Amino acid sequence: YKLLIYEKGSFFLPHRDGEQRDGMVASLVVALPSPHSGGELVIRHEGQEHEIEFVGAAAGRKISFAAFYADCEHDVRPLKSGFRIALVYNLCLARSRRKKTIAPPSFATAMGKMVDLLSEIWDATGLRKIAVTLDHLYTEGGLDLDLLKGADRARAELMFAVAERCGHHVYLGLVTLYQMGEARVDDYHYGRRRYRRYDEPGPADCEMGELYENDLSVDHWSDHQGRRANLGQIDFEPEEIIASEPLSSGEPSEQEFEGYTGNAGMTLERWYRRAAVVIWPEDAHFELLCGAGTVASVGGLEAMVARLGKTTKAKREASRRDCLSFAQAICHSWDPSRDVRIHAELELARASFLQSLESLDDADVTRLLLETVMPKDGAVAPKASFTKLLKGHGWEAVEASLRELMTKSNRETVVRNAELIARIAALRDKDESRLRVGRNLCIAITEAVMDIDEESPPHYWRGETSARKNLLGSLIAAMIQLDAAEPLARLIQHIQRHPQLYSLTDVQVPALLNRRSRSSESSPSGALIDKWIAACRSTLEERTKTEPSQPLDYRRDATLTCRCVDCSELAKFLANPQIEEVRFPMAERRRSHVEGTIARSRSDCNTSVLKKGSPYSLVCTKNIASYERQRATYRSESELLQKLRVRGPRVFLPY
Repeated sequence: YKLLIYEKGSFFLPHRDGEQRDGMVASLVVALPSPHSGGELVIRHEGQEHEIEFVGAAAGRKISFAAFYADCEHDVRPLKSGFRIALVYNLCLARSRRKKTIAPPSFATAMGKMVDLLSEIWDATGLRKIAVTLDHLYTEGGLDLDLLKGADRARAELMFAVAERCGHHVYLGLVTLYQMGEARVDDYHYGRRRYRRYDEPGPADCEMGELYENDLSVDHWSDHQGRRANLGQIDFEPEEIIASEPLSSGEPSEQEFEGYTGNAGMTLERWYRRAAVVIWPEDAHFELLCGAGTVASVGGLEAMVARLGKTTKAKREASRRDCLSFAQAICHSWDPSRDVRIHAELELARASFLQSLESLDDADVTRLLLETVMPKDGAVAPKASFTKLLKGHGWEAVEASLRELMTKSNRETVVRNAELIARIAALRDKDESRLRVGRNLCIAITEAVMDIDEESPPHYWRGETSARKNLLGSLIAAMIQLDAAEPLARLIQHIQRHPQLYSLTDVQVPALLNRRSRSSESSPSGALIDKWIAACRSTLEERTKTEPSQPLDYRRDATLTCRCVDCSELAKFLANPQIEEVRFPMAERRRSHVEGTIARSRSDCNTSVLKKGSPYSLVCTKNIASYERQRATYRSESELLQKLRVRGPRVFLPY
């Protein structure tokens, strides 16, 4: 790993090596023969201290060596004379190539006592889960039974064996104690240091005062075989942690300090992390995971469904019923807001849940998904395979749930819902029940779209222009495929009444152009689309009848959002056809106000500050920004018009 050479006076302060690389469990120090005195290696762990003098190497006669676990605190005392030369190695556990790991010692007696102890814990305390911490420190990558150190390995193997014998769920996890509170500065030591250096206090200068937050959680899960389990972050109570010493003892794994900000005082954040074996009984599994959040519960279901394929025929039906019961519990408790801190994991959980439900292929759970999960979470986006699942259950069986979903559409779900209808419409069969259900869904979502647009005041819609374009694209595709002329006519009429919501150039025409396939047929919906295209084309022809012309003088639009004295002078300048530039001597506050008016009014004027004289002058220079915007709009609308003219009226089919 490295070569260390110490000269007289050299030393190394107390520290821990940690895991320098995956699988690292210890450090090996090889001292080479070189006469010296001092430089002893001192190793500490759990109140024990060992001093290693490397006698042979210090005498210059032979190699000396010492090894210690990576999380042991150690330091090197000052070298008194000579040179101390040492090679330092990282000791890592190599994964066994054999399928079976090395068997742990037999713990038959201890296992019997542990089984009784677990039963006593559940019965006497009412706890539903426990986390038993390990002695050594581990990173996320070290949470694997094969990588545990010393007694931790034997202890964890025993607890896994006991839990599995009792039919409990058991995992390795990383316990995190997070504390945030008042930062109290050690005035004496900080004052002495500040006397020498002008700096701000840091975490080393502070003690934790009043606690504002004190949270316990477990994440980074792995099972007996070292496989990662997607259980997210599960909260724990202090009484559910079994540890030989408080988690907050010793140095924190991580800490952050924030100094004074405005009226807020100094704060200190600390994270203490310990590996632990986490156990809970089978009858608490559903309740615990559902209560822990969407990511945890979906991860648990994913593991159950994966095991279902390996279950014997005799037990498969009972296991499937357990999966369905758990899936129903997840639907009823679905609340993604609890997992906003782990956005990426939440996205994976949504996709995993849909995949698990497709594997289970149950009509009741599918209806529950449509009725409880999808109305409240627009990010649950089924793929094409989900449409086949609906078809397999029968359209009459899911019609009521689908209509309820469409009726409840809001700004977060309506685009996803329209896409689902488009997928249903795109199925290549002549099933009359599918066509009938699809038309009814078009009616329901059209009503919902009109209700959304009539909201007063309107709610914020992130990416509204893009969302409306995608919404229209899906609805056009679905209604053409289903020949749903009645809702299509209402939708077009609504859009044309609200051009401020459905921009002709940004929403309507792109949505029409992006779904084209073949020439229009004599269907009622096809005729409506042709008429809509003709109306869009007529409007664009009117808009592009005259090309914008560049100003012939310096006269600019003088309509401003403010009429104060300074802005009135600005308006006079803008209206003057002879003057290109003017300077307004004024204080900074007045300059800022005038610049704000120019920005809000989108006036054709550039500004700068001439830093001469007192006060400085605001320099206003006219430009042709309005003309350039008009010219860009003209070109864009001309291109759209040309596309409509070239392609002509068509029927728009999906995908």
